[in-house]
Amino acid sequence: MHNKFNENAVLFFKAVLSGLLSSELSYRADEMDYPRKFNRVVIGDSTKFSIPNNMSSDYPSYGGNVKVKALMNIQHSYDILNKKLLDVTIDKATNNDQSYVTRIIETVQAKDLLIYDLGYVTTLFLNQIIKKDAYFLNRLPSQWNVYEAQSAKKVDWGLLYKDMKLKKSTTLEMQVHLTKQKIESRMIFNLVSKEVYEKRINLATKRAKSYGNNVSKEYKMRARFDVYITNAKSQDIKKEDVKSIYRLRWQIELIFKVWKSVLKIDMSKKVNKYRFECQLIAKLIWVILTYDIHQAMNNIDRKNGGNGHSSMFKVYKYLRSINHHIRSMVFNNECQVQWLKKFLVPFIKSFEIEIRQRKSPHYQTLNLLS
Repeated sequence: MHNKFNENAVLFFKAVLSGLLSSELSYRADEMDYPRKFNRVVIGDSTKFSIPNNMSSDYPSYGGNVKVKALMNIQHSYDILNKKLLDVTIDKATNNDQSYVTRIIETVQAKDLLIYDLGYVTTLFLNQIIKKDAYFLNRLPSQWNVYEAQSAKKVDWGLLYKDMKLKKSTTLEMQVHLTKQKIESRMIFNLVSKEVYEKRINLATKRAKSYGNNVSKEYKMRARFDVYITNAKSQDIKKEDVKSIYRLRWQIELIFKVWKSVLKIDMSKKVNKYRFECQLIAKLIWVILTYDIHQAMNNIDRKNGGNGHSSMFKVYKYLRSINHHIRSMVFNNECQVQWLKKFLVPFIKSFEIEIRQRKSPHYQTLNLLS
């Protein structure tokens, strides 16, 4: 058995994973309730976790980490509007997020809205999105210079802060050019609270001192704002809604949390490289199949008059507990609809997303894009 885990086995598992990702198993675009301002809303990020040290030559850790010698990285992209997994890629942790940008750009379609972490944002990334008639919504990289579109003057953060305090405004928008490449963009500023500002300055001061530097005056001014950039039109994304829509990106963090806490994707024993890769990809295949069951259940709930939105954590936890029934369904070629009605539909209400005070669930935020 041990010898069967080889390079060919890994290629087979990767082919199965790729086939599942490219298939249209779960959700069709014509089932969506939202008008089409954007064809897709793509969120993405990466997650890293330590693996047995015997794989350090293939999956090295960062040089300064002595205890963890081997580190795995998984890149994931997800269309939150159409509820479709777009990509799951196993990668070295030493490859930063920007090395994945080329792969993202290749898959961009017209009228996509891309919401990615700062680590992915480069001038190449934004220019290619614009070139493909798509849209971005991101945080502004702290090292970028920004120029007012009309005057071409560099944005004066101190003057902006004084102006907003004078007008008692918490949100401001202006048309700008990003960097010397003059990438056209809307820039939206939200004033942060005094507590958030002081926390940022304290962290920056500690970091600067560790390198023998001081915090710049410009950083101190910028730190008073949450700054977002987007090329989406104001009628498609209002400035008041930018912060809430950007928070959709945190759904990818929830996905990673479920993968680790419920599916134990970051847990592995000391085995050879090929066996480890086969086991990891098999877990990802199970993730995709389980995700499809989850979305099929949501479809049934919607057709029965429910809101069609259930907690991923609750559903995955339950599905893991009945894993043997899932295997039985697959191996015995059971009717999926009947299986769902037997094992999931009776418990739909218990899987509902709990709405917290002062915080709207993500599916309500998607209404802002309609």
